[in-house]
Amino acid sequence: MVYPPADVSSPRSCRQTGAGPQLYLRFCVYGRYVTMFWAALPVTDGTAEGLHDLIERHFEAMNVPIDKLCSFASDGASVVSSQKKGVAGLLAKRSNPCILCMHCIAHKQALMMKDATSFSAFATWFDKSMSETLNFFCRSVKRVQELESFAVQLELIYTRVLQIGQGV
Repeated sequence: MVYPPADVSSPRSCRQTGAGPQLYLRFCVYGRYVTMFWAALPVTDGTAEGLHDLIERHFEAMNVPIDKLCSFASDGASVVSSQKKGVAGLLAKRSNPCILCMHCIAHKQALMMKDATSFSAFATWFDKSMSETLNFFCRSVKRVQELESFAVQLELIYTRVLQIGQGV
């Protein structure tokens, strides 16, 4: 059986990055849980209703019953995470009343780190410098390849820089 938790980015972040909601599947294979990237969906309607319908249509297109959705994680934006009028609430009302809705741990950690380092000028500068460096490389496949080649030449252990939605 497939029990997919969906991680959905907010419409605001979708407009900023040009990416839509990111969907991941998590399921059990021979007693081990596996998480895999499933889809990046293009947003045309950034309302809760529009995002819900987009997710529901994708489940239908992939022939996965949406009532098997047992958990839902989002970036915490109210249009997505609200239990009354957000995507999480609509999923609970229309798909699975027992769905577990949560704030994505990666988004929550990013918010915590921002709050924890906001008082330090050095930490703010460091965070800005690292973000600018990451953005510089992520915006060019050629730069990513050059960075990887440079790391191999120096025999460095490095983290592969991937496109948004594929993780790091």
